[in-house]
Amino acid sequence: MADKSVSQWLQTSILVYSALMILAIGAIIAIVSIAPLYSSLTKDQQRNLFFALKTRTLVIEEYLSRAKDITLQITDRAALRRTLETYNQGEVMLDELVNFSQPILRDALKQSHDLVGISRLDRTGKLVVQVGLPISEEFWSALNVESDPVILPVPISLAGKSYLVVGTPIINRQGMRVGTDIVLFELSRLQQIVEDYTGLGETGETILGTIHHGQVQLFFPRRRVRGGDIENLSRTSAIGLAIEKAIENNAGIFSPKQSRDRSAVIAYSPIAGSNWGIVLTMNPQELYAPVHHQIWLTGSAILMSILLGTGGMVLVLRPLTGKMIIHTDELKRLLQEKTAALQAELNQRQQAEAAIRFQAHLLDTVEQAVMATDLDGVITYWNQFAETLYGWSAVEAVGRNIIDVVLTEASKLQAAEIMSRVSRGESWSGELIMRHRDGTSFPAMVSDSPIHDDQERLIGIVGVSFDISDLKRIEAALQKANEALELRVEERTAQLRQTNEQLHLEIAERKRAEAEIRQLNETLEIKVAQRTAQLEAANQELDSFSYSVSHDLRAPLRHINGFASALAQQLERNDAIADPKVAHYLQAIQDSTTKMKQLIDGLLTLSHLGRRPLDMHPVNMRALVENAIALVQSQIAEGVEHSIEFEIGDLPPVMGDATLLQQVFSNLIDNAVKFSRDRNPTRIAVGTLQDGIFFLKDNGIGFTMEYADQLFGAFQRLHSAKEFEGTGIGLAIVQRIIHRHGGKIWAESQPDQGATFYFQLAQISER
Repeated sequence: MADKSVSQWLQTSILVYSALMILAIGAIIAIVSIAPLYSSLTKDQQRNLFFALKTRTLVIEEYLSRAKDITLQITDRAALRRTLETYNQGEVMLDELVNFSQPILRDALKQSHDLVGISRLDRTGKLVVQVGLPISEEFWSALNVESDPVILPVPISLAGKSYLVVGTPIINRQGMRVGTDIVLFELSRLQQIVEDYTGLGETGETILGTIHHGQVQLFFPRRRVRGGDIENLSRTSAIGLAIEKAIENNAGIFSPKQSRDRSAVIAYSPIAGSNWGIVLTMNPQELYAPVHHQIWLTGSAILMSILLGTGGMVLVLRPLTGKMIIHTDELKRLLQEKTAALQAELNQRQQAEAAIRFQAHLLDTVEQAVMATDLDGVITYWNQFAETLYGWSAVEAVGRNIIDVVLTEASKLQAAEIMSRVSRGESWSGELIMRHRDGTSFPAMVSDSPIHDDQERLIGIVGVSFDISDLKRIEAALQKANEALELRVEERTAQLRQTNEQLHLEIAERKRAEAEIRQLNETLEIKVAQRTAQLEAANQELDSFSYSVSHDLRAPLRHINGFASALAQQLERNDAIADPKVAHYLQAIQDSTTKMKQLIDGLLTLSHLGRRPLDMHPVNMRALVENAIALVQSQIAEGVEHSIEFEIGDLPPVMGDATLLQQVFSNLIDNAVKFSRDRNPTRIAVGTLQDGIFFLKDNGIGFTMEYADQLFGAFQRLHSAKEFEGTGIGLAIVQRIIHRHGGKIWAESQPDQGATFYFQLAQISER
């Protein structure tokens, strides 16, 4: 009886201790298995959050890149750039620049719905042209635009809306900045991107901001802010720290320790090409809810397995307690098999979770085709934009080989090489010719990257692609223009080659005469140099002679005039002046001396023009004309009923000697008034033609064109001195001044139909 009690006690003890042992071992296995699984699943969820952040980062960077590309397309318009250069050089007035540029810039506004305003500055930073929504100087003056497009650090607010300001330098072909374009973009599209909470659950949100004036400034309202107001956060807050790290070109994910921000997991990343940072936050309870659910299912399965195993073992051990005591090794082996089976089940669940995490990595909201394949090229994921771009639905595409779905025959070989490269763990990006479902092909920009599992094993490939047909059309247009240019160059080259061949045929004959021609050229150069020196010496001697003769003739002339006056006084005292012939002779002497004095003054003026250096500066031609008109009007005698009507047209500024050009207009206007004084009213028009030729037209007596070559000769007259006073030196002076400016002058007329004088200046500077 005692033995039976002991046996029962021993059997009960074995059952109890065995059950407790199995429960303890099961609990240890559960803890050891679930702890790394929980850590792995948590990291996967964090990677999912970070992948969502990177996807949104790429979309925003593409938005900013597109904004910069649009501004570069505007500044690259050659006609606008050349017009701005001519305006900077003073060759085009501001009104002409505005009238030419505004229609083209308004047309540029149609490139994008987001593009709402363009302001063009000259090279000094002064606003010259503005279309669309105006931009205040306080915003674009802060941009430091040198050689590349620059984005204003913080979006501006106009009429309750946010706008992006992009400044781009206008560079000419010599690499010099000739101006700046300030372009305004509406941020509604960017706000839609930021406020797209697809895949972020109920608590996830995207935050875009920067550090401005020592504070974190957000660009758009946060998800749960009442009234849609934009917050300014402290740099010490969790969001502020994340944005500051992102601006410092760092990327990562963390969970704040402060009590205020403890209920969020924060991922951050910089926005390339700007000083912006992007932050993605989510409540950890929502972020890790799938993990908790999976852990609960796994723990429940393990617990149920342990309980079932324990109950089964108790049922088995009850009749076989004695045998179990003997065969403990068999129990150990059975326990190990159960443990291995449980570990295998856990491994299968981990693989299933990896597949689920892989699917979670892919976002279905980006405006690019996102596809994933296994290592054999079989499609495992196909997003909505891929359906639009290629025409295959996700149901139709998944499970098929990507080479058969999207690639043309011509690009399959290249695609095989790309997949081989990516299979080695390398990334690839470039252009491929892709195929739509209907068979049409189009060029696409493709980026392929390898996908690794938790153990860094390569398990697949993810590809991103988008249509670049529009870009290719632009490149084709440029290529066509280049080919046309090359064709013209080839035609010209062929002509030159034919000419060279003809020249080669003549070389043999010319070589025989080369020595003689060289001899003659050397002799001719010597003679030309000698003749040039003689001519320069003769000109200098002639100027000196004219000056000396004119200067030296003044004294004898004064003597003649003085003696004639003395003789008249002497004859008057002797009463001989009453003789008409004597008075006529004396008057003739005085008139002749006066005439001679005027001729000498003319010679001195001509001589002085040849000796005086030019003082070249920008000259306001209209001011010179107005000065000459005022001088002529002041010389009209009072009481003379003679009306003069002046018409002044467009007179652009030129480079020249203002004093000499004043003499040109004074002589021409005085000449026109003199030969039109029998007309009432006298009409004189001054202006320029389209090719920059100045003209002065009157309604005077005119002249016959056969004598036009005598107009500009010194002391040459087409009318008698009795009809019109003068020395005939005025037009000679005008011609000398025009020639000194590298220009030319001529006249056209008909008798009694007025005369028109034309002159053209070359913008030169005398050294």
